Amino acid sequence: LGDVYKRQVVAATAGVGEPPEGRAFTGHLTLARSKGPVPPGAVGTPVAGSFPVDEVCLVRSRTLTEGAAYETLARFRLG
Repeated sequence: LGDVYKRQVVAATAGVGEPPEGRAFTGHLTLARSKGPVPPGAVGTPVAGSFPVDEVCLVRSRTLTEGAAYETLARFRLG
């Protein structure tokens, strides 16, 4: 199934950013990040909620010595 997703992502983003890397595809969706301590028991605890979404952004993240850097490569309007 991962290869199917990889092919779909590569096709959908062919004109955005850099060509795909040769390593194995590991797709993920980051919903939240914390710069400070996380409350005990919070990691891995399921959450539920809903909110309106009018766009999805393709973001490149780079881990640098001074912290993470994020670059929005593309925006996809929904609806």
